[in-house]
Amino acid sequence: MPEVCVMCCPSSGARALHAETATMRGATLVDATMPSVQRGSFSNRQTQFSERRQKIIQQRKSLPIAPVEKRLVEEVRKHDVLIIVGETGSGKTTQIPQFLFDAGFCCDGRVIGITQPRRVAAVTVAKRVAEECGVELGQKVGYSVRFDDATSGLTRIKYMTDGLLLREALLDPYLSKYSVIIVDEAHERTVHTDVLMGLLKSVQLARSSSVSGGQGLNFGNKNMNKLFEKENDQSGIFLKKPRHEKYAPLKLIIMSASLDARAFSEYFGGAKAVHIQGRQFPVDIFYTRDAETDYLDASLITIFQIHLEEGPGDILVFLTGQEEIESVERLISEKLPQLPQESQKLLVVPIFAALPSEQQMRVFAPSPSGFRKVILATNIAETSVTIPGIKYVIDPGFVKARSYDPGKGMESLIIIPTSKSQALQRSGRAGREGPGKCFRLYPEREFEKLEDSTMPEIKRCNLSNVILQLKALGVDDILGFDFIDKPSSGNHDQIVEDSAVIPCSHFSLSVFQPSPFVLWPSSPHCLSVFYDNHRQLIDRLRNSAPFYRKQLLTISDVNLCFKCLQTKEEENQIELDSFRIEIGTGKSLESPGRDG
Repeated sequence: MPEVCVMCCPSSGARALHAETATMRGATLVDATMPSVQRGSFSNRQTQFSERRQKIIQQRKSLPIAPVEKRLVEEVRKHDVLIIVGETGSGKTTQIPQFLFDAGFCCDGRVIGITQPRRVAAVTVAKRVAEECGVELGQKVGYSVRFDDATSGLTRIKYMTDGLLLREALLDPYLSKYSVIIVDEAHERTVHTDVLMGLLKSVQLARSSSVSGGQGLNFGNKNMNKLFEKENDQSGIFLKKPRHEKYAPLKLIIMSASLDARAFSEYFGGAKAVHIQGRQFPVDIFYTRDAETDYLDASLITIFQIHLEEGPGDILVFLTGQEEIESVERLISEKLPQLPQESQKLLVVPIFAALPSEQQMRVFAPSPSGFRKVILATNIAETSVTIPGIKYVIDPGFVKARSYDPGKGMESLIIIPTSKSQALQRSGRAGREGPGKCFRLYPEREFEKLEDSTMPEIKRCNLSNVILQLKALGVDDILGFDFIDKPSSGNHDQIVEDSAVIPCSHFSLSVFQPSPFVLWPSSPHCLSVFYDNHRQLIDRLRNSAPFYRKQLLTISDVNLCFKCLQTKEEENQIELDSFRIEIGTGKSLESPGRDG
């Protein structure tokens, strides 16, 4: 596999003299002084803005990726699929979309799409790129995540979660508005990323063939056969070009800070891989002599040890979830008052996926003067976001991961050891701006026992939602879908069973209009219950005692469920809405004019 290494306001005295002269002439004091103050304030703002712009320009020029801009653009032009391996801090996530925009990849009004596995990364990076471009967020640069969209018809660089791009594909299987799609943080191998890879591989082939007049994608959907000529193909998701439609070829870029480039290159038929050298300062690694029985307590002790004994610099602590983060945050606040007054300047800032966006942004703000910042984070801070000011990293060596038990049909979050790849990513966070230190709270011999990389999520999670999405895309043979890594054998039975739970007619209303059924984030079993028992629920509501009516509505989650599922009996929807209103206002359900 080929690889390329790329390396002014007036003074107070002047204002007083001006005011005195104006008063002598009979002018009003306010009229005489206000224009000068306003002009001075505006001038100051202009100066600050100009200084900020110059600082951003210099930061962009200093990034390791800046010298290879032309080389990268040439590689993208020459290759339909390009794999870019760039260390965290190289600038690949923020700069490559801008390089491609400047090179004319959006000149025909199409969009450069960049997927991220996490909402916080999509939002923060979009805000940064908008600032670098000097535009308001939502214009040239925007983001789109679940429940939050900051895009417009002017948006040409769009950051989004990988799950959201999959949902877009339900409405536009050819992803026709995109000229380039960049899959970032591909090494995380989330289930959405793996499904997206298979989809993009087929879409890319279909769009290329729509220009050449050859064959395209075949989703196997009966409705689509009206527009697509069906043809067998080993990929399992291979779409024919629609009649009278032509799409420009799609460029695909796979990016990561830590990636097995060979596996992705083979998956995409020998795609070229480019390596971008990052900016990494030396990091000293420290291990414990023995394994820690309570890594939360060990983390707390290490935080205070660093704070009291080490030089300036912020601390990044990796924990497994919200509960642990809140626990350590509380313990720090309890212990801090016991320190000498001069040592109490410690600011604790948490970051995890469920935290509101405005609170997540606090980690990027500089520490107050004289304070040291302690960031308590999940693995969200491994590669997805780059937090400035970090000099010390504390790594207990654990992460929370999804695990599915096919026998019980249940999925859970379990705490497991990190992989070597994750451990290296964590330690690297301490060396982005200067020499740093990483404190691993386990012995070195335990590090040697770790797996080289994390098991792909598709091998260890519940695939019900994946099955729904693929069915909605017209994939009849789920087991034959072109996954990078096939699901585990235990999941095969689940795929066969779930595929048969809901009839295919429930998945699409028309050729390019998926049923709202598949947009509801639940398993096929739950959706089948809701779909088949809509009428029964209304009857039960009518006949139940008033005390139980609210409970029934709550259990059914009607606010979303029945707006999502469009059944043939539209009168049932109207009737149920009326029930909800009546219960909320205390009106009797037996009002005049209602049938039994």
